[in-house]
Amino acid sequence: MKLSYYPGCSLEGTAVDYDLSVREICEKLEIKLIDIPDWNCCGASSAHMTDHETGMRLPIRNLLLAYSAGHDILVPCAACFQRLKAADKALKENPSFWDVSEYAPDFEIIHISTFLAREEVLAALEEKVTKNLTDLNIGCYYGCLSLRNPRVTDARVN
Repeated sequence: MKLSYYPGCSLEGTAVDYDLSVREICEKLEIKLIDIPDWNCCGASSAHMTDHETGMRLPIRNLLLAYSAGHDILVPCAACFQRLKAADKALKENPSFWDVSEYAPDFEIIHISTFLAREEVLAALEEKVTKNLTDLNIGCYYGCLSLRNPRVTDARVN
């Protein structure tokens, strides 16, 4: 399996350990991550708060770079995921406003937690476990932006 990979700025700086973990897990699962070439910051930290158009054009550029590869896009950062999903919806609604002649992607933008929760991925992970972790107490933080706003993220609300 091949996936386009958008690490985002944090995973190249303060969260480099997170990036290494994602890459290691995918390697163990024989998933080839292909970094989106020449990706840029998606503006999640401040661009969308200061100027809507700039805040959309930054992630739109990344989507257009990934468009030609045609692979699903794996995104570990919840904020980056939310910005890419918002840009994807904006492009689909009105590509000409964003100076794009055509946008009909054949890919899905996937947050890492959603990807790892897929039945086939969980089964593959289970096969790779070498140490019993039953007694391990863990705390999970997946990032609220990976679920909110469901109109943007397509998260299922029960």
